Amino acid sequence: MDPLAIGLHSVIHHVSQRSAAAVQAGLHRIPSWITPNRLSGFRMCLGLPVFLLFRDGDFAWGSAVFTVAMFFDFLDGALARLRGQITNLGKFLDPLADKVVVAAALFGLAPWVSIVPYSIVVWINIGMALALTGVRIVKWTKGMDFAATGEGKLKLILELAMLAGLAFGVWLNVGPLLWAGYILLCVMPYFAGKSLVSQIQPLLADEPRYDAVLFYLDSGRRP
Repeated sequence: MDPLAIGLHSVIHHVSQRSAAAVQAGLHRIPSWITPNRLSGFRMCLGLPVFLLFRDGDFAWGSAVFTVAMFFDFLDGALARLRGQITNLGKFLDPLADKVVVAAALFGLAPWVSIVPYSIVVWINIGMALALTGVRIVKWTKGMDFAATGEGKLKLILELAMLAGLAFGVWLNVGPLLWAGYILLCVMPYFAGKSLVSQIQPLLADEPRYDAVLFYLDSGRRP
């Protein structure tokens, strides 16, 4: 291997190790009364100021509060893993808090997005989120694992890109950025549907009468 590449890899590895150590040290300093579930609950409460700030056209502060909410999304998960406080309530609250904050931002931006079908597409996304939450509740009552899947995590990343496009497109009056966010909004139901299918399949597997439906869903996911 090229000596320059070896040196670069060594530097990156060293920096990543130092960064991970710094993050862990910071997490250890968080008081014990600040629990992952309380952080998730606080994140849901941030949905109201996010909605009000965007609705009133204060895009700078709206984006700042939304960013704080997403930082707490990272923080509650990291804290739960570090302390061994991964609970069913946490598995439920974490994605629910994401949905509340994202929905608040979407509704807050509605008066400023002039694209006609915007509200309809937002309601379709909200409907998918409610369906996914309902399935998680059913799986919880049945004692099944309902943690967010890979599709759900990918969907969250795309939602962040979508909201960045919408918010900054409106704020800076950049049409292409706004349309990029809107296009991502339109494709979100597809990823929500994939996440919904991955959550529903274990439920159907417990019911023999749904074997045909399960076979159809499984075949639809194959490449």
